Amino acid sequence: RLTGALLERAEELRAQALRQTGAPRTRQSMLMAMTQEDPWRAPHELVVPQMALGEAEFVVDVHDTGVALNINQADEAMLRSFLAEGLRIDYAWADRVTQAVMDWRDGDDLPRINGAERDDYIRAGAPVLPRNAPFHSIDELRHVMGVTPELFAAMRPYITIVGSGRINLNAAPEPVLVAVPTITPTVAAELLRRRGAGQFPRSRGEMQAMLGTLYRAPQGQELTEFNRRVTFATNEVEVV
Repeated sequence: RLTGALLERAEELRAQALRQTGAPRTRQSMLMAMTQEDPWRAPHELVVPQMALGEAEFVVDVHDTGVALNINQADEAMLRSFLAEGLRIDYAWADRVTQAVMDWRDGDDLPRINGAERDDYIRAGAPVLPRNAPFHSIDELRHVMGVTPELFAAMRPYITIVGSGRINLNAAPEPVLVAVPTITPTVAAELLRRRGAGQFPRSRGEMQAMLGTLYRAPQGQELTEFNRRVTFATNEVEVV
């Protein structure tokens, strides 16, 4: 079905799946209009979620990796913005968790100013020590210093370790959007409002024209980083 969508069958497959799941007609109309430009938009709606193989029943979850923040790919500024502006936690706490995540990922045992490395975890009697490598699973984040059960629960719906880490500006929720360089909470809210009205920019230029003076266009290195971190279409999906 994913291959078929790329071979110009997206409209047919989406209509079929949406009919079987009983999606509202207005929702179908909006998605059909965007099919040609982004065949994998809302990829979970290309398939029927519950299927059967003989007597075995199973559920298929297909989702855009660009709707989540990749905690192995995001840099320090993105992680801090996600926590402080996306999840609205105290900035000092957001910075401590960010530094601890970066220390957990990096390959040395030298703690950052507000971070934590192996010796800090040993002194705290932690049951799990930093890997000094990328996260192997999302649950591993539970053991990072400063991440409480409540914070982990708040982070969990918006993070991933799958994919290249590029954020889809036409699909990501607000807490993930504000992690993108130059995307403020005000800009994120306007993008979501426009998305709800069926307006999806296909490039940074279109986004700039759509938002006008509300959006400060990135320049120089900031522009390079922006282009490296975002996409305007569904390029990668995870199938579970």
